[in-house]
Amino acid sequence: MDPPGAIRLFRFRPLRLAFDAVVRDELVPDLARQPGVVAVHAGRQGPGDLGPRLVVSVWNSRSTMEATMGEDIETPAFHPEYQREIAERDVIWLALRFARLATSEAPIGLLRLVTGTLRPGHLDDYAHAVITGTELDTDAGHGPLAIYLATRAPDEFLTLSAWRDWDTLQQATGSGTRQPMATRHAELLLDWSVAHYEAIPNVVAAAPESPG
Repeated sequence: MDPPGAIRLFRFRPLRLAFDAVVRDELVPDLARQPGVVAVHAGRQGPGDLGPRLVVSVWNSRSTMEATMGEDIETPAFHPEYQREIAERDVIWLALRFARLATSEAPIGLLRLVTGTLRPGHLDDYAHAVITGTELDTDAGHGPLAIYLATRAPDEFLTLSAWRDWDTLQQATGSGTRQPMATRHAELLLDWSVAHYEAIPNVVAAAPESPG
């Protein structure tokens, strides 16, 4: 991906059962067809079918995202016919510092979203640690299927990673079902939080368009 790419996160909660079919069959394909979109991911949390949902679109540039989504890119755009079927809508976007798109056809089992604030002056150190660690884990055969690091000056960061399963995630980060908050490079962080999402089945992780 050519810098400066962007990542856009759309979070919401469905108000009816079986809404994941709408995400899988309508929202994700529509996003994947947009000019400049290079990857789409979607995940869910419990309990049941009414827990929080996450739809992530990765763009080859901020300018393309703005041209496609309109001037107010933070508006939670969604199919109008479904506006009354979702709640707690929230959209954020950040410039990408590093991106590794999914290159294999291995199914994604879960998404891990880490957000936080770094100690002052350590933005470059953290970015270097994430990039180096990803390369080492990938070479060792237990890296993420995809990973995106986004930053906002001066010290805010967001990391989204896609994984086959909990075992692979635990190998790479020390985080698992019994210790979901574990992370690397904690010494560089002032505060942080993590959220895990089960990947919505049969969602295509990458858009057909190649990065520009």
